Amino acid sequence: MLAGSEEAFQIRGEGAIENEMSAIDSLLAGLIDYAGLYPPAGLDMRVAARNYLNYRQGRHAPVLGRFIVDLSRLVELRQIAGHSIREMRLTVVAPTTADWNSLLPLIEATARDKRNFVRKSVNWALRQIGKRNLALNAAAVVVARRLAVASDASSRWVGKDALRELTGDSVLKRLRARAATPRTHASRRLVGTRMKARWGDPATPQALQRKTLVSSRSSRRRKE
Repeated sequence: MLAGSEEAFQIRGEGAIENEMSAIDSLLAGLIDYAGLYPPAGLDMRVAARNYLNYRQGRHAPVLGRFIVDLSRLVELRQIAGHSIREMRLTVVAPTTADWNSLLPLIEATARDKRNFVRKSVNWALRQIGKRNLALNAAAVVVARRLAVASDASSRWVGKDALRELTGDSVLKRLRARAATPRTHASRRLVGTRMKARWGDPATPQALQRKTLVSSRSSRRRKE
């Protein structure tokens, strides 16, 4: 009886350890992104891409996350990695004033990938670029039209699906309205000026008196 109890305890203990390790593995999965292109390493693209692909095959592969690359160097990565780029999970760093047109050739070249999650990602990227403004919409539509009549089924699906949304009335109406009323820095300054005219400059004695009055009223309400 004692031996049976000890055996059952060992089985439960092993199961608990396996569950704990499984939880830890899930927590660490994809935790560390690879930023070899950036300081302090500052590697060139060829070395960084080779390192990442080697790490993907190594013993720490489950912990490896995404390859971080600037938007401006994405085409360079495509040229160096070739078909191996399909094995790379990417995080693309783009400035607020990014040249989104530079991504369209890469999208067009990758659209023929038959893997479902890849072509969906390519389709999403094309549609999102085309919905930023009217100029990018026109450029994205040109790419979508070429893809829609491509020889392979994957490219045709990407092109036709993107074309359906980018030429739709709702998207074009929204882009035209945005172009007609751009939110510029000047308009934000005007809003700030109006608010200052209404509430007073915070540095003036009148504004400080008003703030003190509002604070005292709030304090009385809380006491009541």
